[in-house]
Amino acid sequence: MAGSFLTTRFDALLSWGRKYSLFHYPFITACCGMEYMSTACAHYDIDRFGAGMTRFSPRQADMLLVVGTINRKLAPVLKTVYDQMTEPKWVISMGSCANGGGYYHYSYSVVRGCDRIVPVDIYVPGCPPRPEMLVHAITMLQEKIMSELNRLGMDFGPYVLRADSGKQDFVLNTQEVRDMLIAQMKEGAEFSKRTGAKQALVVLGRYDMKLHMDYQTANAIDNLRYCCDIMEPAGVTIVLEPLNHHTNHPGLFLKGIPQSYAICRAVNSPACKIVDDLYHQQVSEGNLIPNLEMAWSEIAAIHLGDNPGRNEPTSGEINYKNIFKFLYNKKYDNTLCMEHGISQRGTKEGEARVIQAYRECDSFEV
Repeated sequence: MAGSFLTTRFDALLSWGRKYSLFHYPFITACCGMEYMSTACAHYDIDRFGAGMTRFSPRQADMLLVVGTINRKLAPVLKTVYDQMTEPKWVISMGSCANGGGYYHYSYSVVRGCDRIVPVDIYVPGCPPRPEMLVHAITMLQEKIMSELNRLGMDFGPYVLRADSGKQDFVLNTQEVRDMLIAQMKEGAEFSKRTGAKQALVVLGRYDMKLHMDYQTANAIDNLRYCCDIMEPAGVTIVLEPLNHHTNHPGLFLKGIPQSYAICRAVNSPACKIVDDLYHQQVSEGNLIPNLEMAWSEIAAIHLGDNPGRNEPTSGEINYKNIFKFLYNKKYDNTLCMEHGISQRGTKEGEARVIQAYRECDSFEV
């Protein structure tokens, strides 16, 4: 981690930090918008593919969906929206009108393809294009991003497989819950096969106020064993994320590193480990380095973020230089995920400050 590892790698991670959690900005001008909107419905459900988060500010989006005809008066607006998106960013052109002008190709007022205004990564043909074609385009874009990650020699961090903090699931001992979890694990295994991702983040849901915590723990262990029976042969590791119950997630079952460690040891599978979110654990229990040391055999990934504010390291109270030194001495070689915002949002200075913060944290003495 000293020398080039964190500096080079986190420069790259800043650019590719949103890789498979695609936040899309819909630039809709015509009737293809109907097909786009239907992809959010249950029959298609693009949330399954990590692309269900619609953002109506280009500064919060990394995927631009151009849907419909682009006329010459609108072209500067499209270019402005694209320019306001931060890197990395991708563009999907949806439908014949966006691709090449469609029926209006020869009109004096129509741009003959949005790729004359912005660079396009994936084209969705058809008039109208089918919703499943957009879903397919998103999966193609994910594969394109993955191939670029491989070219850069970067690791794919944990993707969110199950994080429904509003439901009781893992703590229950019912066949209905177990069948649902097994089905979701099979979907996750297929996603990992397609993208090359090796870690799937799972939150164990809410606790049951009517059931003793020890029974809930036993149920969670049993359910995780069923999940590991699916994921271990697929070469995928489930990473459990304990979340703080003081500030962000009251009522969740899994809250701390010691609890997560005990569950992982009981499951006793290489496919069940912990992602240690240092922001959440600073809020919940502090004592970050001793907890890392005690649970080290079960730590598979680490989320970074400072407290308060959950912004970049050095913006709060956590001494990340000491934490990076500890990870260096432990020869940690898994992902460090930038699970945080930017203290100076919406500015180039703020983005530069994030890079500088990681360089400062990496400046420890060996």
